[in-house]
Amino acid sequence: MGMVETLISKAFQTALLMHKQKIASHTYHLKLKLASGFANYLPGQQLRVFVGLDNPLNVNDLLRTYSVWHYNPATLEADLAVCTFSKGKGAAWAEKIQTGETVYFSGPKGRFVFDRSAAAYLFLGDISALAPLYELARQVEPGQSFRGFVYSADESDFFMDGFSGNQFKFIKAVDYQSCTIIQELNGLQLPATNTITYIAGEAAFCKDLHDYFHKTLCWDARQIKAKPFWHSNKKGLE
Repeated sequence: MGMVETLISKAFQTALLMHKQKIASHTYHLKLKLASGFANYLPGQQLRVFVGLDNPLNVNDLLRTYSVWHYNPATLEADLAVCTFSKGKGAAWAEKIQTGETVYFSGPKGRFVFDRSAAAYLFLGDISALAPLYELARQVEPGQSFRGFVYSADESDFFMDGFSGNQFKFIKAVDYQSCTIIQELNGLQLPATNTITYIAGEAAFCKDLHDYFHKTLCWDARQIKAKPFWHSNKKGLE
């Protein structure tokens, strides 16, 4: 191990990449074997993954954030679904890394986590948010209801949840994604109380849907949980 790797290993937790599979046109499934379990993990939290080992001096390309798709504390295994739409540093890392290699990360952290207080749930997003929305939907208990809507410009980007039988409705939307999703929602009879919606993905989409629920439907802000995963003009959110 070189000096840079030694320093990184002291600052980050480590995991071994056990499995890598391309599960959609722009998504890789990475299964990690953790050196130690997550402390106080909450479904919906994220890892900060070190992706810049080949160029550790370029600070902007050191880290990327990925939500946990699934975590098994009994086997110390964690799963990520890494999207490569951006063709950026994180995408290059996901395409290049091979099984048997070490993954350095910090976390899990984040407040976009499951709230168990509602009777019904709604999950909305794009492909970048599909895996964490699946993780959140898996927390819904019997007797509670949920619906999920995820959009992409290409049907080959959709993938099923490999850890449950839960299904979302996939929507092909090239332009005006917010309008397309809102049109779907207008056909539903959503209860205005005791329902929580999770909105994730592109920043403008999250804002549009938050405004739709809060301003148009007059939902209480506490019922709306939005998390922008990426922005076309910013790095590090992929």
